[in-house]
Amino acid sequence: MKKLILLLLFIPIVSIGQDNFLAKANKEFQGNNYDKAIIYSLKVLDKTPDNAVALSIIQLSFHFLDRFEISIEYGDRFLLLTQNKQLENKKLNTLVFYYQGLNYFFLKQKEEACSFFNLAVLVGDISVLTTKQKKCGLVSRNIIPAAIEVICHGKDVIH
Repeated sequence: MKKLILLLLFIPIVSIGQDNFLAKANKEFQGNNYDKAIIYSLKVLDKTPDNAVALSIIQLSFHFLDRFEISIEYGDRFLLLTQNKQLENKKLNTLVFYYQGLNYFFLKQKEEACSFFNLAVLVGDISVLTTKQKKCGLVSRNIIPAAIEVICHGKDVIH
């Protein structure tokens, strides 16, 4: 009986720990401490391998560390997750697809990049831009279509 009570007490602690790791991962990511964000996110994935937020933090962190191949691997895991269950967070989906396109672009794989840029547009929530990007004239509905025009069609969209 004591073992059962200890187990029942341990389960909520594990859940709290997972949330704590995810909060720490997000905090480190926001502070541009991408290596630490990856470590905390991996701890989350140890217990909940289908955690979309942890996968996206890892994908974006590796992207910002210029480790595009590894970023693609985690983006692909995110894609598998979205195929297996419907994710409601369109902003997260859009962000992951957009950066997956950038990963392929930096690896000089134009066709794959264009596929992901188009997918980001189809997902439909482009309001993931930062305030700084919006102030620079990159209106939320124009950034990814502009990327498609320049990268995928070779057009000059700067007037």
